[in-house]
Amino acid sequence: MLAALGLGPAEEEIYRLLVARGRAAVHELAADGGRPESEVREVLTDLAGRGLVVRLASEGAVTRYLAAPPAVALGGELRRRRDELSAAEHAVLTLAEQHRTGAEGGAVEVISDIDAVRHRFRQLQESARQQVRAMMVPEQTVVSRSDNVAEGAGVRRGVLYRTILHREALTEPGALAQALGALEAGQQVRVADAVPVKLMIADHELAMLPCSAAATSRPHRCWCTSAACWTRWSPISNWPGSRRTRCRRTRRATASPSNARTP
Repeated sequence: MLAALGLGPAEEEIYRLLVARGRAAVHELAADGGRPESEVREVLTDLAGRGLVVRLASEGAVTRYLAAPPAVALGGELRRRRDELSAAEHAVLTLAEQHRTGAEGGAVEVISDIDAVRHRFRQLQESARQQVRAMMVPEQTVVSRSDNVAEGAGVRRGVLYRTILHREALTEPGALAQALGALEAGQQVRVADAVPVKLMIADHELAMLPCSAAATSRPHRCWCTSAACWTRWSPISNWPGSRRTRCRRTRRATASPSNARTP
C-alpha cells in the first residue's frame, strides 16, 4: 500500500511492525516478521537514512529502533507525490487539447489493430471520473464482457455505468447472469429491441465506436436519441428469468384466492 511512496514490501512490513511496537530491537522485528536478522538490520539502516526510523542509544548490548511519526515521516513525501500528480494531470490536459486541435483528421483516432482496440477500450474506462454510457450489441468478439475487468474497477471507484443492452445479447450463455450482477453492483441497465450501434462514452469527453458507425453517426447524438427512450425500455430486473421476476411470479402463484378482495 505504501509502494506509491517509495517503500518496498520488506521496508513497509518492518516499518509497520515498528509502528505497532513503538520501539523494538532487531531480533524482535525479525521474529515478528519471520525474516533473518541480517535483512532486518539492513532494512532498518535504509529506513533510518530516509528519516522513517530513529536509532536509539544502546541499552547494554541491545540497540533499539523507534519509528518516526508517519504523518511527519511520510506526509512530506505524500504531498510531493500529490504535487507531481497535479503537474502531470495539467500536462496531460494540455497535450489532450493539442491532440484535439492538431491531430490529423481532427479529434478522431482510427485504430485497426485488435490488441490496440482492446487497450484503448480499457483506457477509455479508466479515464472516466463520473460515468460511462454504453450501448452493447450481441456477439462481442473483440472484448467480451467477462474480459472487461476495467468495468468492475470503475464501479468500485464510484463511476456510474449506464448500459443499453440489445435484447438478443441476453440469449448468449452467461449474459443474463452477468447483467444481473452488474445491476446488483449499482449499474443501470436497460434492454432494447434494437441498438443502433456499439458505443461507449466516458463522461462527456471521449467516445469509442466502430469505424463503419463513426462515418454516419455522432456518438453523443446517437446516445441522446436512444437515451430519450431510456424510461420506455425494460429494466434488466424485469427480464424473464431474473431473480426479481421469479420472486414476483412465486408470490403471485402462492397467493391464496381466498385473500383476494372482490369488487
